[in-house]
Parts: sequence; C-alpha cells; structure tokens
Amino acid sequence: MEIEPSEYCFCVIDARESLKRLENNFYTALSLFTHFRSKMGLVIPSDPKSNYQFSEVAARDAISTIYYFRNSLTQLANNVPKCPETKDTVNLGLIYKAQELYNNYFPEAPSARHGIAHASQAMARPENARTTSLPDAEDNAVGAPPKVIRRSGFQGHLITVTHQGKEWSADISEGTLKKLQEIRKLTVDAFGFDVHIC
Repeated sequence: MEIEPSEYCFCVIDARESLKRLENNFYTALSLFTHFRSKMGLVIPSDPKSNYQFSEVAARDAISTIYYFRNSLTQLANNVPKCPETKDTVNLGLIYKAQELYNNYFPEAPSARHGIAHASQAMARPENARTTSLPDAEDNAVGAPPKVIRRSGFQGHLITVTHQGKEWSADISEGTLKKLQEIRKLTVDAFGFDVHIC
C-alpha cells in the first residue's frame, strides 16, 4: 500500500503535539519529584508508600520523557520534508539545530532511559547482571565477575543508573526543563507558530 503524502503531514502534527505534551509531562514529573524528595526525611526505601518510592516513580517518568523527546524530534525532522504542506514552508535547519542541541544537552539520555526501563531484565540472569553491574575497583583479577550491583541512586536532583556496565546520569531539575523548552522553541520558530493541545 502506497503512503499518501498527507500521512506525512499527520506525522508532523503528531510530533509537534508530542513535543509539547512531553515538555508538560517533564514539568509534572519534575514537580512530583521535587515535592517527594523534599519530604523524604528518614524513610524506609522499600515501603511502597514512602516518599522515596514516589520520587523514584517521578524520576523514571522524567528520564523516559527526556528520551521520548528525542524520538519526537526525529519524527519531526523525518516527516517535514515529506509533507507537501511543510516541505517548502518550514525552516528545516532549525529542526536540525534542535536535534543537535538535544544531543549536546542529553548525550546520556538513551542509556539512562534503558538502564531505568530495563532494570529488572538486567538482573534476570547472572550474565545480564554482569553486563549491567559495575566492576569492582579493588579487584584486579582478570575476568573476575563484577561485585558492585547498583541499579539506581539519587544525589540531589541527579539520578544515576547502570546500563551495560557503566554509570549514566540524568538531571531532574529546572535546568533540564529550560533546556527542553529551548529545544522545543526552535521547532516552534521553524514553523512560525505553536501548536495547541487539549
């Protein structure tokens, strides 16, 4: 079945709306994360009703949102030139600049997202755990299995996760929100107007 040119236009609209929703989602996740982190105090992290657990859920959502933002940028860049209504009217250079800015600001986003999204799979079998865990700096034995198993941790607004034997981090802060807004603004400028979502 042949793709109609108008279908590319639907993809453009969807990507623009998605970017705006993701910006809003990050704001919400940041608000929840900040709220529950401020109330942590001395809690039992394993208690499902603890502020630690709530802040971890908000952090996972924020990290995933940053990752999905990239996917929507890619969708936009791929479809604008194929849509008859946008190919000659949209400044594609600004969309490419938005992608470049995203890559500069969030180089660890894919690995941080995969580390947090696939944490349980990483511990499902010993060979998985070895590739996800960090090597023990004290152990110099060649081929020794990793002894440091670390899935995720908080340090203020910085979240650290392990994925494929390395640590990756994501910043859940106002600074990150401003970067996402700056990137999305480039896409708005490329079109000359913003989208409205319900």
